[in-house]
Amino acid sequence: MPHSWLSGYGYNPETIDVNATLASNGVNSLREAYVANLDPSDPNAQFDLTSCGRTNANFVVRFATRPEREYLVWFATNGLVAPTWLQGPSNRIQGTGGIEEWVDPSAVTNKRFYKVNVYVPE
Repeated sequence: MPHSWLSGYGYNPETIDVNATLASNGVNSLREAYVANLDPSDPNAQFDLTSCGRTNANFVVRFATRPEREYLVWFATNGLVAPTWLQGPSNRIQGTGGIEEWVDPSAVTNKRFYKVNVYVPE
């Protein structure tokens, strides 16, 4: 994690535990806030799906993206108690700072649950 990012939000990079320190925006840790490219001091800065729903014969998942991040959509068909997550049929989506959508044409007859993972490009 870049020390400049931590310092920019008032944290001492030499003493802070980025995996244990909660961000004030409800994200589990400072590391997760960094990966999602969120301001850890802004309680309104959160990653959320903006909508999920059927359009014609497809199911569409829409979510807000951030520049310099990549997103990958996963789905499970066996419920949420002990889901088996499968990667959606696409490559990583490049963040633009706008709303992106991922279309699942296979969800016509299947009951599916979705999640979106955020990555820092290498």
